Amino acid sequence: MTKFFDDPKKLFQYIQQNVMETLNDEVAEGVKDKQAEHVKKDVYDAYASQDPYVKRRNGNDGLADPANMIHTVTSTVNGLELFVKNIAKGNPNVYGTAPVEPPNYLAGIIEYGRLPDRNGRYTTNKTGSQDEYLSPRPFISNTIEELRSSLEYVDWLRSGMRKRGFDVE
Repeated sequence: MTKFFDDPKKLFQYIQQNVMETLNDEVAEGVKDKQAEHVKKDVYDAYASQDPYVKRRNGNDGLADPANMIHTVTSTVNGLELFVKNIAKGNPNVYGTAPVEPPNYLAGIIEYGRLPDRNGRYTTNKTGSQDEYLSPRPFISNTIEELRSSLEYVDWLRSGMRKRGFDVE
């Protein structure tokens, strides 16, 4: 159904509302799926060996679970912005640790690693391979970089806008 606007402001508001919905739906979903891929590749697959005492949560309340990736869409001076934050908590079954609670979400620990002085949690394990787990595994940075280079989010935006009745190329 074709819409007609006699006021450019109303037209702009209509387009912006649909872009915002698309960012909240198709684009946010795509970003979360891409981040889950990078969690698997950059975090879980990065280990030379797996700690046999730790059961990885993966997509079941772990870093790769989209339910632990919250997003917001805000209007900025430069336009609309999608922000995705991974709020996964630490694994309560990891030896010698308690769950990491806000504001120290697990994502930051994994993304940036632990300091050599080992302040904080996740500093030992039963197999003595903790140093392997203390180095940065930048899954967030790698997700951003891949999206910047592939421009997949543009396809998700186009698809969402087409779904909403817009003719976009």
